[in-house]
Amino acid sequence: MAGFPRVSMGRPFVEKYANIIWEDYQVPGDSAASEELPDSEALQKWKEGKTGFPIVDATMRCLKEMGWVHNRMRMITAMFLTKDLMIDWKVGEKYFMEQLIDGDLASNNGGWQCQSLKADPTGDFIRHWVPELRKLRGPDLHNPSTASADKLGYPRPMVNHAEARVRALRRYKNPGEE
Repeated sequence: MAGFPRVSMGRPFVEKYANIIWEDYQVPGDSAASEELPDSEALQKWKEGKTGFPIVDATMRCLKEMGWVHNRMRMITAMFLTKDLMIDWKVGEKYFMEQLIDGDLASNNGGWQCQSLKADPTGDFIRHWVPELRKLRGPDLHNPSTASADKLGYPRPMVNHAEARVRALRRYKNPGEE
């Protein structure tokens, strides 16, 4: 924090990203002075672990119940929020600080700015926290088909990951441009 005090003031680690255009939920101005806005539908689904992406959902459900998740899982959900949903990192950072029993500004804040099969190759973590998918195995568990998801009562993916990736790359390459 000593080298980058601006990060603790709601400013991005990389200054050029201060102009990123966020979707839905825009935190106005400095996070310390921002007014509280209602959660968007996308943000609410992320918080509840109902995004339609099993590793994200398992992580968010675990966080809510346990108050702790492995750092790799924190990064997966942070990337999903800020890149797939294009929701301001300060919103996710604030939510994590409210949930984490080991929340620490110095270690958490910078990490918020910066793959399911690698993180949970056996699927045990997903099956534990997303019981709707317990019957699935292999690739289907990590990326359930629409038919499987519907049959099991699991939400369909809330975004098209490939399209969201292209949008995020464009916005991060040219901050401030739509």
